Amino acid sequence: MHPTYRYTCLFRELTLATPTTTSSPPPTQHRCPTQEANQESWHTTAHVAADGDGAVAGYGGGGDGWSGPRDFGPADYGPASGATIDTRSPFRVEASFPVDSGGSGLVASVSMRLTQVGRALDFGVASYSYGGSNGFIELTSALKAGMTPVCSFTAA
Repeated sequence: MHPTYRYTCLFRELTLATPTTTSSPPPTQHRCPTQEANQESWHTTAHVAADGDGAVAGYGGGGDGWSGPRDFGPADYGPASGATIDTRSPFRVEASFPVDSGGSGLVASVSMRLTQVGRALDFGVASYSYGGSNGFIELTSALKAGMTPVCSFTAA
């Protein structure tokens, strides 16, 4: 069995901020928003500081000229009694960062598990490339350096 970086709690994003002085630019942040959600949509994203978009998993969202991820649908997640995760009731969120099987300790994915009364929805970001390289390399370094769970709530 290989180690997994695991956080089991409700949190929105993990950030690692590089300290700056008042005369320097804003802090560099490697982010992994594991829970950007409402009752009808869910996004989990992995992205390094230089990549504003990152790799996304989940369901819903969109706008003029773009569509959010469609890794599952309203039968899996939404405000309905037949949904795997009925968002009208509380559910548990688990985010984990399994490492590769080669023993290097490199994060291989961002895995999500939503559970509610004996039901589960599993999904995640299985690969991430940015700038011609594996984006999980930078996220691995950030996790090893102590990237901290941060919970932030915003209003619609």
